[in-house]
Amino acid sequence: MSTLQAPTGLGKTAAVLFPALVYALSAGSPVLYVAPKNSQFKAAVDLGKVFQKSRIPLKVLVLTSKAKACQKDEILCQNSSCPFATNYHDKVEENDLRTRDEKRHLWDYRYFQKLSEQYEICPYEIGMERIRAADLIICDYNYVFSPHANFLDRYLDPIVPMKKPVLVIDEAHNLYERVIENYSPEIRLSILKEFFSKTLVKDEAFNKIIDQAIRLMKTLSPPASSAKIKTDGEAIKELLAQTLSLMTARWGGDGLPGSEDPLFQFFTLWYDLNEMINVSQESIPLIYKRENGDEVLKAQCIDPSALIAPIYDNFLGVVAFSATLKPFAFYQHMSGFDLQTSEAVEFGSPFPREHKKIMVIPQVQTNYRERDRHYQRIAMIIERVIDLQSGPYLVFFSSYQFLRAVEAELPKGRDWQIFSQSSSLSGAGVQRIMDLLEDGEGTRLILAVQGGSLSEGIDFRGMGLRGVFVVGPAVPSATFERKLMQDHFEQLSGNGRAYAYVYPSMTKSVQAAGRIVRDESEKGIIILMDPRFVEKDYAEAMPDDWYELSAKELVPKQILAEVKEFWDQVAGNVGHEVHGKAKGPIGEDSLSV
Repeated sequence: MSTLQAPTGLGKTAAVLFPALVYALSAGSPVLYVAPKNSQFKAAVDLGKVFQKSRIPLKVLVLTSKAKACQKDEILCQNSSCPFATNYHDKVEENDLRTRDEKRHLWDYRYFQKLSEQYEICPYEIGMERIRAADLIICDYNYVFSPHANFLDRYLDPIVPMKKPVLVIDEAHNLYERVIENYSPEIRLSILKEFFSKTLVKDEAFNKIIDQAIRLMKTLSPPASSAKIKTDGEAIKELLAQTLSLMTARWGGDGLPGSEDPLFQFFTLWYDLNEMINVSQESIPLIYKRENGDEVLKAQCIDPSALIAPIYDNFLGVVAFSATLKPFAFYQHMSGFDLQTSEAVEFGSPFPREHKKIMVIPQVQTNYRERDRHYQRIAMIIERVIDLQSGPYLVFFSSYQFLRAVEAELPKGRDWQIFSQSSSLSGAGVQRIMDLLEDGEGTRLILAVQGGSLSEGIDFRGMGLRGVFVVGPAVPSATFERKLMQDHFEQLSGNGRAYAYVYPSMTKSVQAAGRIVRDESEKGIIILMDPRFVEKDYAEAMPDDWYELSAKELVPKQILAEVKEFWDQVAGNVGHEVHGKAKGPIGEDSLSV
């Protein structure tokens, strides 16, 4: 088991996936490549094409979610309600679809949609049936790391055993948060009450069970607005037994109801909660909270390591990689890796260190209590730095509110083009930004949020970026759940604050900073604003090549003078025109420490 970190823009996916494929294929095993977003599948598919061009008949399978694959407006996987499910197996057998196109090298979304339309079969199901025939399987995390994951059920059929695959985890810094989300089921009091209205006619038997569930929540409700609670689970088990009894009594002859049935939905809510309660009260405590006029009963995963680790037993080998996996001990633990038997390797940037200027400006406070006094100062730093070198810049904030506040302080009447990211940014919006960067002229300012779609997963290579500003670390909100995580890791490692707040925030900051200098020709500046960036816990999450001994080395004596000096040094190589000049101390039209 290996954890690998390397800078963005180096082609990590191909560099990791190629040897994994060579190793797996020589052992007669496939490779399972998982990523958090479908948009990241392209690099893996492209590598498959390289094998095929080399006359290696690699069969590549790309799996999409059931929601995306489904041809219907609603997912109703029942013979009686979906024509694509009706007589599915008969249609597949009659048209020999399991062996159809066996020599085809790429089975993807378009291919399965075409089969679905031609033969009126479920595109999701026929894709899942290809799993055992593929050499490289590409899919989302949820196919493996979810309570409802079904990849391993399909692949590891005990009747027809197969060799264990090799697992490759891309953008692995996202894994633990996805698992926390997937394994934290909740039941809201408002949702329980809605079940009364979902029954089309008066349903006394179901309504009685709903009433029982509401009384159960009231019984578990603590005096405090948020608290950990204890339960032996017997009341929940009894509720599940009664619900299952009612379901089987009504649909026993025709099979269980579909996912659209209110009774089935009710059962699923409580079943998922009960499953997590039975795992571990230490890593998944049961909590009760009141928020926004509602009441919530939740099994909150705060340490996913015990959930993830057993999954790896199903694989021949596991490789997890990303540009942000530091500190390694944190990510290895949160990803379920054994610190004693797994290895962690960091690869530095192959590009010359002098191609980028990294600076920390500790005079700017961005924490929630003090940031409003610094909005003007932040805007002034941005203005004066980009005045020294025109071109496109990215500015990343910790929240949309913070972004809007600083945007309001930026000077008016300048010949800048400014684009502000919104929480509803669409694919078309992303394309407009790419067009603005690629085709625009002069100073272009992209204001965005850390952890958003513009801070990772998008390659700005070749866009001529001049710099990235990271305005403070995006520290998670101090919720009750986050406090539980802090307390848990304080007892486990003595570093609860870093595990719950610091390391997650630095992952977003380093990802944002990595949007620049992604090939040997690019040169630019990275400016991080906040004194926390030089603190030990924050600094140890930075790449090794950012500083030699201490992050305090990144604090400039004169900000503008050092930025101008950097551009002067690279101007002859890249043809940048450096504007303006760095002047006196901060009160006299300059910025100094």
